[in-house]
Amino acid sequence: MEHEEGYERLLSFAEDGTPENGEAAVDVSARYSSSKTTTFSYAEDDNLYYLRQHGGLYTDGNNNTQICVTNILILRTNVSHIRGDTEGRLDIRTTGTGSGYFACGGKYIEILWSREGEADQFEYTLADGTPLVFGQGKSYIGVVPNDAEVIFE
Repeated sequence: MEHEEGYERLLSFAEDGTPENGEAAVDVSARYSSSKTTTFSYAEDDNLYYLRQHGGLYTDGNNNTQICVTNILILRTNVSHIRGDTEGRLDIRTTGTGSGYFACGGKYIEILWSREGEADQFEYTLADGTPLVFGQGKSYIGVVPNDAEVIFE
C-alpha cells in the first residue's frame, strides 16, 4: 500500500515500551461479552503476553502456535446491539474519543484514544496528551464496552 504524499504515521515505537510508572499487568483479563473473555499472561523471559480465550489457548490457525504479543491495547467505547438485527451483531463506536489501557513489559497505564473518521488512524496518548510509545513487536487491540470488566494483576 502506498500512502499519499505528506502521510504521517501517528504511532511511535521504542525497543522497550514498558510504561514508566505503570502498575502491575502480569495477568490481564478483558471481558468482551457474556460469552467471550480474553486473558493475557506475561512471560518475563521473552517479554511477551500469551493469549487465551474461550477456555483454551488462542492459537494461530496456520501453524497451531499460541498467539503472543508485545503490546496490549484495550479501548473502551459505546457498544450496543443493532436495533432489529436477529443475528446478534453489534454497533461499535470507533470514532470520536475514549479511554482505555496500554500494557507492555508486565505493566499498564491508562490511555486516551481518538479518531476523527472511519478512514483515519487512531491516535493514542497519555492523560497529559503525550503520544503513547509502543514496544517493538506485535500488538493486540481489543475494543470493550464502556462498562466492561478489565482486570490487571
